[in-house]
Amino acid sequence: MSKIRFEVASSDKIAEFIFDLKDSLKEEALKQRSGSSCIFVQIEPEIKTELLNAERLTVELKEKLKKIAEKKLNEKEKELKDFKKEVEDYWREIEENYFEEIQKNIPISLEKEYICYINNCVVSSYFNNNEISLTYFEEFSRLLKKEEKKKLLSEISFIIAEEVLHLIYFKYWKKIFNLNLTYDKIFDIGTDDYSAWHIAEIIPEFLLVQNSHFKKFGWGGIDRSKRGYFWIPKIKEKLGPLWKSKKNFKDFLTKAHRGIV
Repeated sequence: MSKIRFEVASSDKIAEFIFDLKDSLKEEALKQRSGSSCIFVQIEPEIKTELLNAERLTVELKEKLKKIAEKKLNEKEKELKDFKKEVEDYWREIEENYFEEIQKNIPISLEKEYICYINNCVVSSYFNNNEISLTYFEEFSRLLKKEEKKKLLSEISFIIAEEVLHLIYFKYWKKIFNLNLTYDKIFDIGTDDYSAWHIAEIIPEFLLVQNSHFKKFGWGGIDRSKRGYFWIPKIKEKLGPLWKSKKNFKDFLTKAHRGIV
């Protein structure tokens, strides 16, 4: 059975994540995310320019980003460790059920291990090498009532489930369409109104939010349209009938991408 390994991210790993997320600093990307970047550290203008213009993460640039990340990580060193323990303990109660249900829906071999890097520097996201990032929730620095903490952990577990689902989904996507593309190249397929990225982001709606199997984890009430994906209702309306009438996941995927792949 697949498992998720939880780690507090190192400055080295955060430097890699910042480089991978650098396009979110561009004006066009900021508009799509309601003005918020995927990177939470303060980057000096000259380093930001160097980052945006870089085609690869050089040793010199990585060292600069590591220094920025290290300062931010050190501000919450204890909190990040405590957060990791709470999240990991909660996830272990979900893990087996989660992977079994995803495997039923997406016929692809799952990895034995996925790695979740907890941090306060970048947005929760998915990356190469079966890695995801999970953003530290400031609410954990306060004393929460038992029910408040349970609700918050439910939301956090959904984020983990969503990001790992993307890793599994894109592995299947590449197999079905026989295209070994980077995430950025896949996202470019289609138009600004309807793209492979939009389809990828609607999958958690169908497989996680609307899935009765996961209601016991509190995921049925998650509203991702309030988390920057304001276009979800529109795409959901477009693809909902295809999802309901699908023969299987492959059938849905091929029909959803008709005309753009």
